[in-house]
Amino acid sequence: MGLKYIEQIKTVVLFVLVILSVTLTFSIWSYRPSYDTIEKPKTVDIVMDDKKIRKKLLSRIN
Repeated sequence: MGLKYIEQIKTVVLFVLVILSVTLTFSIWSYRPSYDTIEKPKTVDIVMDDKKIRKKLLSRIN
């Protein structure tokens, strides 16, 4: 093979790498994942009187 064709081989390898890079970059930029919709969780309202709230807060401190 020798040094005679080394520049042509480097040119072809560089060309292939550039085309591969452009292709992969385009595939990353145009990627759109399919997201499932997220349902809102059901909430429950809890009513606590002031004494219970204070006890809970104080028990966390101690």
